[in-house]
Amino acid sequence: MEAIRVEGVSKTFKLHSDMPQSLKERVLRTNVYSVAMTIAAATPHLKANGGGKIIVTSSVSATRTEPNVATAYVASKGAVGQIVRQAALELAAYGINVNALAPGP
Repeated sequence: MEAIRVEGVSKTFKLHSDMPQSLKERVLRTNVYSVAMTIAAATPHLKANGGGKIIVTSSVSATRTEPNVATAYVASKGAVGQIVRQAALELAAYGINVNALAPGP
């Protein structure tokens, strides 16, 4: 059994202070909370089936800064990277692999 999560939101802003608070919250909700909730929702099913794979989409922004990419986006993808690494550690004992794809230029 496998679970795949693909979703993300970003907007281009030169300065973090130019990004409206409501958009910062939307970016974090979409890019961080949705990943954590998907992993949490998939875990009981994968455990019941003796293991499986969870694959989420991150970004190269998880490990490097990018020009013309909003600070909230880069921070959210960094969080996704940490969620994936921690979930992989926690779920390995149940035969569940957790990985992220990190597309980008």
